[in-house]
Amino acid sequence: MGKPFKRNPLKKPVGNKILIACEGENTEIIYFKAIRQKLRLPREQIIVISPEGTDPLTIVNEAIAERDELKYNRAWEKDDSAWAVFDGDEHIDNNYSRWCEALLKAERNKINLAISNPSIEFWFLIH
Repeated sequence: MGKPFKRNPLKKPVGNKILIACEGENTEIIYFKAIRQKLRLPREQIIVISPEGTDPLTIVNEAIAERDELKYNRAWEKDDSAWAVFDGDEHIDNNYSRWCEALLKAERNKINLAISNPSIEFWFLIH
């Protein structure tokens, strides 16, 4: 008897990917993962990461690093987008020079910014 027929499953294209590097360890991560789940999008399409630090420059750097790793692994297309999400209220006042550096670095590296002011938790409450 011959070998049983075995079909290789075709990988379904994921579509445009969105990488989200966000400041918080809890609220923001839970929110973006809940949106992904509600929309029934695969984990590979909406990638949510939480960097170690909470300042905007660290978040932008992590978004760049994660995107570059995806590019290296050939898992990043030209229409995919990377986002850095952080609160503006405290960071502008506490360390203005790092704030400016984060904004410039994001622009130079094509990282989109979602800046909430006063905080993302407040935005969640009113929406």
